[in-house]
Amino acid sequence: MKFFQILFLSAALLMSCKPKNDEAKAPEMPANADVATYETEIMKIHDVAMPKMTDLNKLETALRNIRTEAGHSELGSAAIPPGLDDMIAQLKATQNGMLDWMEYYTPMRAKLQPEVMLEFMKQELVKITQVNKNIDDTIEKAKAWLAAHPS
Repeated sequence: MKFFQILFLSAALLMSCKPKNDEAKAPEMPANADVATYETEIMKIHDVAMPKMTDLNKLETALRNIRTEAGHSELGSAAIPPGLDDMIAQLKATQNGMLDWMEYYTPMRAKLQPEVMLEFMKQELVKITQVNKNIDDTIEKAKAWLAAHPS
């Protein structure tokens, strides 16, 4: 019963991490890949994604500065460029996606029994691949937004 609860929660989390129309494809793994192989691949992707968190934060700060400056203008909130608040929210949501994944992965990995660990790792590889893609997509969108709205 506990196994099914964990599997259900993992599946629910996996579904919540994926955008409906733009799913990332996890790297192909050998059919005989073991837990250690999956964990190595997961950590490679994590290690690529983590430094991008700084980029997300810098972009969010730049957008918040634009919002603050616009709010101080004579026009007040009317001077806030369209889409600014949505872009800030998307940057924050993307950062939270990585943080949520890390908060789930580490303690769950420590709790699971060996017989369910391989399936867990397969699911986590898909999740961290999607998190990394979300980070890349959001950085690209934020840079495009900034380019379209020079301050």
